[in-house]
Amino acid sequence: MNQAMITIVEVKKNRKKYLVSTLNNDYSFEEDTIIKYGIFKNKEFTKDELENIIRDDQKNKILNIALFYLSFRNRTVFEVYTYLRKKDYSEQLVLSIIDRLKDLEYLNDRSFSLELIDYYIRINKGPKVIIEKLKQKGIDELIINETMVLYDDETVKNVIQTIIEKNINNNIQEPIKKQKQKLYNKLLRDGFSGSVILSMINQFEFIEDYEENLIKEIEKSKKRYSKYDEKIMKNKIITSLLNKGYEYNVIKKYL
Repeated sequence: MNQAMITIVEVKKNRKKYLVSTLNNDYSFEEDTIIKYGIFKNKEFTKDELENIIRDDQKNKILNIALFYLSFRNRTVFEVYTYLRKKDYSEQLVLSIIDRLKDLEYLNDRSFSLELIDYYIRINKGPKVIIEKLKQKGIDELIINETMVLYDDETVKNVIQTIIEKNINNNIQEPIKKQKQKLYNKLLRDGFSGSVILSMINQFEFIEDYEENLIKEIEKSKKRYSKYDEKIMKNKIITSLLNKGYEYNVIKKYL
């Protein structure tokens, strides 16, 4: 059975879109859709043809929304998928858009991963931080494992060395033990493993110049524990200062 024909009665540009009217309905189409299907006044389409045009136009709309989202920075498949699904587009439609974006080379999780790894290496972050960032972006574990080979053991050591050299003199007013602990904690936060950190820290010679600081600590502690007799007060001061990283023989020298 032949389908009844639907006639376009008006095509009017409305900003970046086109308002297309038939006798019974109005549609808003992208310019690409108008050109692709040759939509103009008095053009006739079957119902199936018009429904196909509407579906195709919706895909174009969503594709343009995704491209706008990608225009600000590179994103992962997971990020684009989540963004479009939050707009209540069907999963099937979103997946088809993602496939299209991959074909157009706007989405490539492997390239994204390599770029992110390179960036975090340049700002001196360790492997654990980077892996966590990649997981947050929804990168597949297989891609993470393949791309993290960029951050080999030698590079890890070079980055740690750079961090140590930059920070080694930041706390010379404190005991060496405390200096090392602070640096160790920083490197842990930056995403490096404890065993590698210790190995690298032990290759450096730390200096300390804490005499003035120690004397101030002792005076403060004397005031804090002044209510105790001298023996108990000294024991409490020694315990407090040991916990802060000072050596016992050095504490005894000034106490």
